[in-house]
Amino acid sequence: MAVENKIRIITRKSPLALAQTREILDSFPGIPHKIIVVETLGDRNKQIPLSSEEVPGDFFTRELDDAVLRGRADVAVHSAKDLPAPLKAGLEVIALTKAGDSSDSLVSGDNLPLKKLKIGARVGASSESRKSQLLGIRPDLKVVSVRGVIEERLFLVESGRIDALVVATCALKRLGLASRITEILRFQTHPLQGMLAVTAKNSRADMKVFFSKIDARRSWGKVYIVGAGSGGRNLLTVRAKNILERADIIFYDDLIDENLLDDYHCRKTYIGKRKGRHSSPQSRINEMLFAAAQKKQIVARLKGGDPFIFGRGGEEYLYLRERHIDVEIVPGITAAQGAAASAGVPLTMRGISRQLCFLSGHYAENILPRPREKDAETIVFYMAASKITEVKNSLLKRGFDADTPAILVRKAGFSDEKVTATDIQNMAAARQKSPLAVIVGKTAGLYAPRNKVLFTGLDPYNCFVPGRLIHYPLIEIRPISFDADIKNYDGIVFTSRSAVRIFCLRHSISKKHKIISIGPQTSGELKNYGYKVDYESEFPDSDVLAGSWNALAIKKLKLQKVLYPCSNLSDNEMHYLPAVEAKVVYKTVAQKQPRLNLKMFSGVVFSSSSTVEAFIKIYKTIPKHLVLFVYGRHTAAKLAERGYEKNVQTVSPEQN
Repeated sequence: MAVENKIRIITRKSPLALAQTREILDSFPGIPHKIIVVETLGDRNKQIPLSSEEVPGDFFTRELDDAVLRGRADVAVHSAKDLPAPLKAGLEVIALTKAGDSSDSLVSGDNLPLKKLKIGARVGASSESRKSQLLGIRPDLKVVSVRGVIEERLFLVESGRIDALVVATCALKRLGLASRITEILRFQTHPLQGMLAVTAKNSRADMKVFFSKIDARRSWGKVYIVGAGSGGRNLLTVRAKNILERADIIFYDDLIDENLLDDYHCRKTYIGKRKGRHSSPQSRINEMLFAAAQKKQIVARLKGGDPFIFGRGGEEYLYLRERHIDVEIVPGITAAQGAAASAGVPLTMRGISRQLCFLSGHYAENILPRPREKDAETIVFYMAASKITEVKNSLLKRGFDADTPAILVRKAGFSDEKVTATDIQNMAAARQKSPLAVIVGKTAGLYAPRNKVLFTGLDPYNCFVPGRLIHYPLIEIRPISFDADIKNYDGIVFTSRSAVRIFCLRHSISKKHKIISIGPQTSGELKNYGYKVDYESEFPDSDVLAGSWNALAIKKLKLQKVLYPCSNLSDNEMHYLPAVEAKVVYKTVAQKQPRLNLKMFSGVVFSSSSTVEAFIKIYKTIPKHLVLFVYGRHTAAKLAERGYEKNVQTVSPEQN
């Protein structure tokens, strides 16, 4: 980009600020420019420690910001860590340089390293972070706050007013004062230390394009703070799924369904935080996210529920935003929504509850006085398991009636979720383990228990049994390669939706092929791929289809050679038909699942013989109180073979 007019660059008047501006200009040799020097609020008030509450965010930038916004300058150059967050409206960081040296150095009068300074030595520092790290190594030191330009701080050492000084290494190097360094300190420094920032009006596209050459962020990635939903993987949003599929690294929390991570083939790092056991402190989590984003990666920070509701997502978002990382929030189903949906309890309802309040159980004692009755409300307490007594006492103190309904929902949305109906007076006696959400209010009185049924197959949405289906898949489908030239066949028979999906993703069926389907669900899957079914079995069962193979309707198709895409476990009469050639296109393998308390369920749906085998492998026996819903005669026969002939009910023979 050619520059026709001089670029007006505004900066502070200190020698370091001028050196930083020259460093920027060195990247654009020969560029016509004008340097404007100003004194800032921070330059004029050196007596105020930077740790003071009196220090505003724009202490060192206000005058520069105003000049750029008013058009007196095109861009401003800053030390990146001096920038306020957020910037003034209308301003934008258009370039952020790479950090040369982000370390801190010690400068001492007698050239003594930190460990050899005399007891009680006076050491100057300009930030609380440096002070705490100094005292962590040498608690005997007297740390004093120092301000001013670098030369003024060094004079304090030279004159003996302090024994040593901690200062940014990059500042000394930029001023040609590296010889003054006594030692490089292994201190944790600000992530932006050593970086320079160029700011301009956000409407200056010309400046953005010109300075993009030195913008280190062009090699950075992006962070998505993603809500995983409350409970099982099926509450993950489509947007969240799309991001996870493209992520280079996933940092994940507790309170998510870890099985969902199996779908994503990238690096995964656990950084959970639960009461009494923290994998990583929050400060370390922030640093890990920042470091990952600097490697030009798509970084997914996966959090249970919604990241902005009691999830510390706000802290992580602000930390990254202040460090100029491109970060987006992907909302998720929060625990209150998950718990309410599981219990069938509306959080708000006309004529019953007009207000909704989310509170942390940890601060139950601080809830406000109860509003007037016309503003009747629902309160949801998060993280309430260890504070249930305090929640009860606070509600009673607030003025709630003791018999006000309450619902306790443990592990909302998970397979082993437990819902307990009680009231305020008795909620403490109904204590549950963490994680626990408590819903209090008149709408909680609408709760009605509902039978829960485990569904062990792949697709619970086409299964119509009474009760709430809890998806607990015990099998998974793995496509395998197969050698078959479909041009050699005049017909294809499908006996499962899985076979349709796997086959149609790899092959196109020509108009010359006749298509035979086991039943309406498999036919529907074929229609989804744009294919018309020529014959559909009168009853969705493989053996029935084989038995009617020579029926008049199929005879009219005049099939000589028929391809049968199937599972490695397929075993039915179709395999014995002379015109049919079976080809295994997918494997059915057992999927690991945790053991559940089967007393919480009224029934189990077995979609295939393999789900029966997998279930018995986990539980050894099947309790007598369970209704055993089965798909087809082969599944019922497998149960009978295992000694379970009673309580068996056929619901739909068509398989997944």
